[in-house]
Amino acid sequence: MYDGFTGEEELEVPDSFVYSVISSAVKEKVFQLLVVSQIAKPGGLHLRQGVIIINNEKSTDINGTLLIRDAFSYYKRIKYPTFSFLSFQDVYSWFVNNDLLLKVEPTSKLQIALNAFTFLFDNNLSSEIELIYTCMALEALYTKGNTNITEQLNDKIQVYLGQVSDYKKSIKNMYDFRSRFLHGSLPIKPIDCDTSIWTVHDRGIGEATNLSKMILIATF
Repeated sequence: MYDGFTGEEELEVPDSFVYSVISSAVKEKVFQLLVVSQIAKPGGLHLRQGVIIINNEKSTDINGTLLIRDAFSYYKRIKYPTFSFLSFQDVYSWFVNNDLLLKVEPTSKLQIALNAFTFLFDNNLSSEIELIYTCMALEALYTKGNTNITEQLNDKIQVYLGQVSDYKKSIKNMYDFRSRFLHGSLPIKPIDCDTSIWTVHDRGIGEATNLSKMILIATF
C-alpha cells in the first residue's frame, strides 16, 4: 500500500527514542570496557552504581560491579594461578579482532566462556551462583563430554596454567563445591538469614569462587 512517503521527507524521531539508542550503545560500550579491564588487570578497577545522563536528564542506569578485587586478594594469598597484568588496549583489540565481545548467540567455546564471565558483574549474585557461572565457563574451555569433569579440569588447568604447589586439591575442591551446591548436598541458609553470619561452608564457597574467577581470567 502506498502511504505517500517518497523517501525525500524527513521522519520525525522522538527524542526519547534517540536517547534510548544512544544510552544503550554507551552502556554496552562501558560494560565491554569493564569486562576487558578485569581480564587485563584483575582487581585494578572498582565501580559502584552509575548513570548515563543526556541533556541533563537521566537516561539509564549502569549496574554497579563487584568485579574481581576479592578474588585477586585470594590469589595473592595462594599464589595460583600465575599471570601478568596486560595492556588494556592490547587485550581489548584482541577481543574485538577475534569477534568475542558480548555475543548474543555465541558460536565458540571462548565466546560462551566470556559470556558466562560477564555474569560476575552483577551485584546481586551470591557466591554460589558466581561459582556456577565460572565453572560453566571453565567447562566450556577445558572439558570434552560429560564424564570425569573434575579430573579433566584438574589435569588440563594445571597443564595450561602450571602445577598447583601448595594447595594440591584446590581445583578439585572448587568443582566439588559447585557440584554439591547443584545436587543439594551443600547446607543452604534461608534467604532472609543475616548475611554477616558466616559458616564453614560459606568460607569454602567463597574460596572456591575466588579461585575459579582467577583461573578463568588467567585462561583468558
